[in-house]
Amino acid sequence: MNLDNFSDKLRITVDVAFNYAKDNRFNYFYPIHILIILLQDDNLISKTLKELKVNKQALLDESIKISNEQNNNAKETQVQSNVVLLLNKINDQISKYKANNSESLIVFMELASDISPVTKKTLNKFGIKYEDLKNFLIQKCEQSKYVQINDESLVSLDYAKKSSSAYIDIQWLKVSENTVKIVLWYDNEWAYSNRVLDLAEQITKKS
Repeated sequence: MNLDNFSDKLRITVDVAFNYAKDNRFNYFYPIHILIILLQDDNLISKTLKELKVNKQALLDESIKISNEQNNNAKETQVQSNVVLLLNKINDQISKYKANNSESLIVFMELASDISPVTKKTLNKFGIKYEDLKNFLIQKCEQSKYVQINDESLVSLDYAKKSSSAYIDIQWLKVSENTVKIVLWYDNEWAYSNRVLDLAEQITKKS
């Protein structure tokens, strides 16, 4: 299991979710337990659900109900195999999306994927789909004027007079065991000029 891209905060979230399963003596640590912890404690997920107009408490209640349907007489809680697959996929996705402080949203997105059928079905029941969360994440990345994400088939001419410092081309992004290949597009003169203006603005504010 590779968690190299996980922040300390996200590692703690996974640990808390495992302890939730362990303390309740569930036979297995499932993705549904990660979903429960995110719904209970994560501010970004709360804001996301508010924007998506989803009742967080109702979703949390449904998730707990589903979790409680499993056996809870285990002496030792085991990790279900798709939790490992899920965490590995999240680790890869974190390297793709460079939005600051958005790791929990990436986790939430992958909980709506085919890797975890139970959480996908639960989230779909509340109208939360993988593609919707992906688009939401991309929009969050695009709020930065420095680095943005592109998933369209564009060429260099399409980036002329674009003010951001760089555009990450997702279609060319590749992740291996310990290497990430990223293709960046930018208009060198135009983007540089915009950063000079940003610097001049900051100097003016401090003077």
